[in-house]
Amino acid sequence: MKNFYVITTCLSLLLTCLILPGAQSQSLVVGTVKNGQPILSSVANATIALQGGLTSGATISDIYIDLEPSSGKYFLIGTVSNTSITGKAIELVLEEDVLRAVPGGPGLEVTCTGTNCSECVPVIRKWKVRCECKDNPLPPTFQCDMTSKIIITPW
Repeated sequence: MKNFYVITTCLSLLLTCLILPGAQSQSLVVGTVKNGQPILSSVANATIALQGGLTSGATISDIYIDLEPSSGKYFLIGTVSNTSITGKAIELVLEEDVLRAVPGGPGLEVTCTGTNCSECVPVIRKWKVRCECKDNPLPPTFQCDMTSKIIITPW
């Protein structure tokens, strides 16, 4: 019984050591912060980060970085087409004026799905990320649904 515990503990430690560096190396530099303003520096990395979890045919456009003022968190936001999801936002990690997208978390991921709404996208309103239908005029039976996913990792 004691041997089983020692072997299990050692295998768990070894597995953690192998996974941890690989997971941390997956962060993508997408922007910087200068004078408190976010600047998108790599559209290619931003597209890769937003593409995570979407179908291979999905395309990303209108990518930008926005600040959620009450918490001071930055979000990478983009419009999605060729899939049922029409917009996506992911929380960025700020490290010494560099904004990184960490696909495995930790952070918040928001996806928007519109019904009778061609442009249902994430926006920051009243200090929160929300999905809004940007169609003008709004269709009478539009629906703009938001799905939030909180990603928690051990590192």
